[in-house]
This record gives sequence, structure tokens and C-alpha cells, in this order.
Amino acid sequence: MVIKSYRCIAFLVLVLCATGAAGQSPPEENYVVIDGKVDRVTYIGWQVFSENCARCHGSGASGTDIAPDLTERINWLSQDQFRIRVLNRYFVTVPLDEAVAEGSETVEHALEEAMEARAEKPIAPVDMPRWRDNPDVRDHIRELYAWLTARADGVLGPEIPELLPE
Repeated sequence: MVIKSYRCIAFLVLVLCATGAAGQSPPEENYVVIDGKVDRVTYIGWQVFSENCARCHGSGASGTDIAPDLTERINWLSQDQFRIRVLNRYFVTVPLDEAVAEGSETVEHALEEAMEARAEKPIAPVDMPRWRDNPDVRDHIRELYAWLTARADGVLGPEIPELLPE
């Protein structure tokens, strides 16, 4: 019995180590902001965003009529997930949860209500470009992610950041 317990414990330790759950430290910040001034990585992220993304997402990444608020969405994504979304094209339409109105008697009724609501306040679908062919974006995903997470974390405002002295 004791040997089986040790084998079980050894197996669990092995599994935890293999999955990275044992001794895993919290992720470090990917940006540096001191008194409103930013490191070079974060500054480049602001430049990339301003030149390529601001026209749809707004100058502070807080969204527009045609593109979502990225300061609300970036913290849901790891840097790898963000990279995949930015580099690959995707098309966003009405989310399924918006197509069903609470209190509707049938699915058909819910869809009818959703269509009427959209007719009153139309929302254009978002056609996110694929940025993998643009080296100005493709080669600076880490920097872009740094600036956006600093904005989302509330440590950086929407204005032009000042660069920290090196």
C-alpha cells in the first residue's frame, strides 16, 4: 500500500512538473512605464498602433463604430493568441448571444426581434485585415502587445507616450 502511495505521489509530481504547474511564477509585465514614460518596446508598440490600427480602433485603442475597444479585450489574450488574431484575417458578425432576446417565446421570435433591433441601429460587420503580409506590423507584435496591455492595465493613457531615457 505504501509503495502504491509513493508511486501515485511521484506520478503527480511528474505531471505537475511536465505541465509547468509546479513552481510556476506569475508572468512578468511585458512593458515598462515609469511616471508616464515608457520603454522603447512599448513606445514602438504605440507607433505601430498609431500608424496601422488607430484608424479603426481609435487613437487610444478604446474602440470606434467600426472596431472594438482593444483595452477591454487584450487582457483576455495571451501574447501568442494576440499574434494569431493580428496576423490572420477574421470576419466578425453579430454574436450568437445577441441573436437571442431574453423573454422571447421562440427562436424565430428572438431572431425577428434581433433583426428589428439591428434595422433600428445597424452595426456594420468588422472585416479585420490580415497583417502577416505587412512587416511594419508582423515584426512588431510583441511591441504592439506591450503598448496595448499597458493601456488596458490603466498605467498608460491614450496620449502620445514619452520615451524613458536609456
